[in-house]
Amino acid sequence: LLGQRKKNYVLANFEDSVYFFTSKHFEVIRQTYSSVPADLIRGTVANSGFVEGVARVIDANFYNFDELVDIIDEMIEGEVLIAETTSPDLMIACLKASAIVTNQGGLGSHAAIVSRELGIPCIVGTHNATKFINSGNIVRVDANQGLVKILS
Repeated sequence: LLGQRKKNYVLANFEDSVYFFTSKHFEVIRQTYSSVPADLIRGTVANSGFVEGVARVIDANFYNFDELVDIIDEMIEGEVLIAETTSPDLMIACLKASAIVTNQGGLGSHAAIVSRELGIPCIVGTHNATKFINSGNIVRVDANQGLVKILS
């Protein structure tokens, strides 16, 4: 049905004002104003909170358990866990983390559920956190706004 219509419309709320656009005009505006600085990553808030800390990027090979154990052993208590996703295999890393940030996932994902149980901030569905953040970077996880900022 959507593709058969002559025009589509978008109702947008921006800075406490409501705007009505054709979808074509809205796309131009969205592309103009949605540029995100390279040091700022957006995602979905799975558990609110605010943390600054050292990032630990875990690029887990779930088929090599021994390697995974070594990677998790290297993680220091209080680091911010950055991963493609989490699973029960990464539970020890989640327990060490002061916050969790994942590329994948939603409000029902493993990372989201675990973070709520542990009471730590969590942002999921960033799509690219592991591409921009390196282990050792200092990051600010603002899980009230769904933002991760690379501080250094």
